[in-house]
Formats: sequence, C-alpha cells, structure tokens
Amino acid sequence: RACPAWLRQACHQLSHPEHLKAGVRALFALAGCSQEHTARTLKKHTGKTPTEIVNAARMAYAAGQLQTTTRKILDIALACGFSSLSHFYTVFQRAFGQSPQQYRLARFKTPVHPPVPH
Repeated sequence: RACPAWLRQACHQLSHPEHLKAGVRALFALAGCSQEHTARTLKKHTGKTPTEIVNAARMAYAAGQLQTTTRKILDIALACGFSSLSHFYTVFQRAFGQSPQQYRLARFKTPVHPPVPH
C-alpha cells in the first residue's frame, strides 16, 4: 500500500535544514499525529524507525554540503542536529562507508565558472 500523504509530506519537510536540528521531535510535529501512530505507520510503510528516517535526512543533507561547500565538518554536523562530532562521524561512516573527510575528498565538486570574455 502507498504511504499516506501526511507521512510523505512530513518526511519531505524534514529534509529542510531548519527541521534537521529538532530531529525526531520535528518529524512528529510535522506529521501532526501521535508519536506512536507516526512511528507505527513509518515502520509499516518504510520498514524504518523515526530515528532511522531522521538520520537518513541528516546524512543526505550532510552529503550535499560536503560535495558542494567548503563548510567545516563540525559546522555541517551541528547544522544537521548532531551535538557530538564523534556521533556524526559514526552515523556518517555507517551510511556511506567512509568518513566525512574521505567523502568530501572523493566527491567535492568545484564550482564551474564561465570563461571571462576578453
């Protein structure tokens, strides 16, 4: 069965940086349902817990920042809602199989600037 629209919308909104810091609390608030109902429905439709959904959104944001910015890794971790850099590294390593620094070195996209006219 298809995932309910309210849950799809909550998960989509969760990916916005302003919601990442609040984590699971933000997911529950965005869903507008009880924590138990939201968690049960997530598990039923995605096979994941609220924490797993939040961490996936945080990792997607972090990966994007590492690929496209020169922000410090600590700043990215804090923006994602991690208060511990070591916990951020652990979750990132589990998600991508490498450290944030290794990920950045392998995937950083240098901005392309158009040629300057003469």
